[in-house]
Amino acid sequence: VACTDAQGRITFWNEAAARLFGVAASEATGSQLVDFLPSLRDGAGMASLLDTPTDLDARRSNGTLFPVEVLVHASPSSGSPAGYDVVVRDIGSRRRSDDLAVHAANQDPITGLPTRTVLVERITEFLERGEQIHLLRVGVAGLRQLEPTASPGSRDIALQKVARRLLDSVSPGDTLSRRRRATFC
Repeated sequence: VACTDAQGRITFWNEAAARLFGVAASEATGSQLVDFLPSLRDGAGMASLLDTPTDLDARRSNGTLFPVEVLVHASPSSGSPAGYDVVVRDIGSRRRSDDLAVHAANQDPITGLPTRTVLVERITEFLERGEQIHLLRVGVAGLRQLEPTASPGSRDIALQKVARRLLDSVSPGDTLSRRRRATFC
């Protein structure tokens, strides 16, 4: 938690803020909050963030940027804010979890190819632009028989090899996707 005056100068900096940013309260007090939340310089002033949790980038004492959620409350006085109470929460782990979830939803875990959902989105984009598309469906036969006679995971290895060979044969702008067990588009 940090508190500022109406001009954005830090008047209070708690221990959690000191740990989060790597700056002691004695150093932070009197500094401008925009030094720690540089996105506020880019037109997203404190008043525009009032009472709405907002994701921004923050800056640690070593200069690295990290994602935070910021909630700003006005400290009222007669007529206009005397300053602001600012709650800052590190959302790096949430962002990483979100990125992993998006990655898992969009990428086949065995081949690393885009999922059927991504393929459908790309087809839709091309059709909406009026562009012509060509679709080729390739099925790989015999994979079911491979599992009982081969070592565990051999089916996955075979799918990965097929995916690599197919990737080598398509143009750079093309999309290759694994649709089902042994079907590629």
